[in-house]
Amino acid sequence: MRAHSPFVKNNLLAGLVSVTLLLPGRNAIGEEKPAVAIELQVLVTRIQTKLDQGKKTKADLAPELRGFESLLEKYKAQRTDAVADVLWTEARLYLQVLDDSEKSRELAQRLKRDFPNTKQGRGADDLLASITKHEEARKIRGGLVTRG
Repeated sequence: MRAHSPFVKNNLLAGLVSVTLLLPGRNAIGEEKPAVAIELQVLVTRIQTKLDQGKKTKADLAPELRGFESLLEKYKAQRTDAVADVLWTEARLYLQVLDDSEKSRELAQRLKRDFPNTKQGRGADDLLASITKHEEARKIRGGLVTRG
């Protein structure tokens, strides 16, 4: 697995946290945030804490990774942007922190299939393109390392 610098991981999680809106109980226009958004924010904060402690493997993050599925199960009847954020965030985590493009692609396809009418579902093709670019960059880096 490729190592990421702490700067990259911290920036990633900062981006993940921004998925949930800025204020704990209110969204950007002052309305109450959906419960799932608040729970996702708590989950991302737990992940950030572990990353800050140097815990960045799938084994280290296993309880939090299960937390994504728990949230999706709990809110499975809702096909909202807030619930789609759970899958979007998980897909980005697998791609950018855990360097698992296969799992990230699987989650992006699920997002596209299960949440087609959400902002995230409509953006799933962009996420899939990002995953493909990530894989291509990894192949290039691998070729450079074996030649050096």
